[in-house]
Amino acid sequence: MTTTTVTNDAPATSKTEARFAVAPLVLKASVGTHIVLAVFCMLPFIFALAPQLLDRPPMPELLVIGVVVAFVGLVWVRSFRIELTARELRYRSLFGGSRSIAFDAIANARIQVGARGAEDRWKPHYRLVITPRDGTSARPIVVNLKVFAFEPLKRVCAAVDAELDDGAA
Repeated sequence: MTTTTVTNDAPATSKTEARFAVAPLVLKASVGTHIVLAVFCMLPFIFALAPQLLDRPPMPELLVIGVVVAFVGLVWVRSFRIELTARELRYRSLFGGSRSIAFDAIANARIQVGARGAEDRWKPHYRLVITPRDGTSARPIVVNLKVFAFEPLKRVCAAVDAELDDGAA
């Protein structure tokens, strides 16, 4: 049995070798995601302080709600992380926890958009679904694509050989 080492100088000869040719990569939530979070977190503060324009006292309840929303939102956004190593993909989210899968254990990877049925109702609108091979007992990994920057996501999708799922069965 021969082992081929893929470097940047030599092109990969198969999909498996192409996956291993990817340099390590760590993705965190994009700047745009943080900006959207900041805008949504400012809304309770604006509504809390708006009565002062009409010479009324501010609403402290909304200030407390604003602080809680900002804290939970920041923790939620900061929990998203994708790590791409030479041998595996790791994904972490607040509600899904940490999951990892070796590249050779991936049966397929599909990019899906929208809800296709009742089971998709609570899944991210834009998602990468990585399905493990039949021999493993692992569940599919569902990656929320919306929170990450587009360019690094292209490298992740190329590493797992993701295809766009058009919804046809």
